[in-house]
Amino acid sequence: MSKLRSFLPFMLAFALFFTFSAPALAEKNHEKGKKDAFLLDGVVKGKRTFQLNFTKKIKNAKGQYIIVFRKDPKVAPNPFYQHASKVNTTSKDYKHIAPKSFNPSPGVYEFIGEYQGILNGKKSLKGFVFKVKVDKNLKMKIIERTKYY
Repeated sequence: MSKLRSFLPFMLAFALFFTFSAPALAEKNHEKGKKDAFLLDGVVKGKRTFQLNFTKKIKNAKGQYIIVFRKDPKVAPNPFYQHASKVNTTSKDYKHIAPKSFNPSPGVYEFIGEYQGILNGKKSLKGFVFKVKVDKNLKMKIIERTKYY
């Protein structure tokens, strides 16, 4: 009987371990595709700096980064500024400084960042749409992260 009593805590620990870990393992495998997905995010700095970066480290990116800066498309259908750059890199960041002629007037703009191409061997299209406010000193600031795709 004493052998059974000494073995009982180990049996209890074993049962509790599998009771609590099995549902967590099943959930982890179920969510695997969503957590492993690459997501493109963006930052605006100062008066004319745009930065696009992936949230996960990438092995190889061969494609094109696209930046579009525009007013509301209902008011002004043409973009205020756009830039496209072809890349073949392993870096997860892309930084672009607009030319000195980039002078948006104060107001709210739409900042669209996009990556089209091959990402770690798979064809992909990643991007986002943000609302950016330009103040009277022409400094940009993200006010709303509208959409990721």
